[in-house]
Amino acid sequence: MRDYVVGKVIRIQTYVRMRQARNGYMKRLAYLYQGSTVCIQKFAKGYLVTKKMREQRSILVIKNMTSSIENLMQKHSLDLQIKLKFAYNRYLRQKKIAEEEERKLAMEQMAK
Repeated sequence: MRDYVVGKVIRIQTYVRMRQARNGYMKRLAYLYQGSTVCIQKFAKGYLVTKKMREQRSILVIKNMTSSIENLMQKHSLDLQIKLKFAYNRYLRQKKIAEEEERKLAMEQMAK
């Protein structure tokens, strides 16, 4: 009878130990899964943040480039306006000089 009771006690003890081991294994596994998901979330969050920052930086670069191009176009248009103004004034002076010479020649021919 004693052997029978000892056998049952040993069986219950092994069952309890196996149950504790299984529960401990499941807890450790859940902890590992939780740690891995947290790690993945941190990585994804960091990736999304860097992606957002990269997009903002590229938008800033594009804005700066377009503003510098607009400034250059404005400067060149202003320079072109100044050059055209001087060229037109020179043309008017030359035209006035040519008209005066023609008038002088006409006066000389009329005087003869």
